[in-house]
Amino acid sequence: MAKTADLDRFEKKLCPMIDHALGILKRGVTDERARMLLDLHKINYWRDNSYDCFDLKLIQICLESSLLLRRSDLDDFRLFANEILVSEGKEDDKHLLANLLHTLQKAVLENRLLSYEQLAIEIENTSSLNFNEGLSREQIDKLLSKNNK
Repeated sequence: MAKTADLDRFEKKLCPMIDHALGILKRGVTDERARMLLDLHKINYWRDNSYDCFDLKLIQICLESSLLLRRSDLDDFRLFANEILVSEGKEDDKHLLANLLHTLQKAVLENRLLSYEQLAIEIENTSSLNFNEGLSREQIDKLLSKNNK
């Protein structure tokens, strides 16, 4: 059984890495260069005993996700996130991924930017819809298997 992350504790630990990553991304460096610079910065976290292996895993997942989303590559993000869910034994959480993708695709189609807070609210609203109003299991499966055809 996979351990569930303590997201409140993790969010406080992640903030310095987010700030560092945003600074790199704002400079407009290539994905390869950004990944290398972020990998160098992660060495600091490996040496800090207050970060456990689950923290480091989540940091890596967040960084890779941000690089994919930076390119607005929702299909690659979907594939990456799906692979992570499977490898971590969280296949049952695919509906959360589908809700995230639905929210991101809607924002892209409407040509609007989302803050982290807005994204979280919209995902929560999508997740709290009843079955008839939200995405059906068929829609979720279709969204998750879009590129597998």
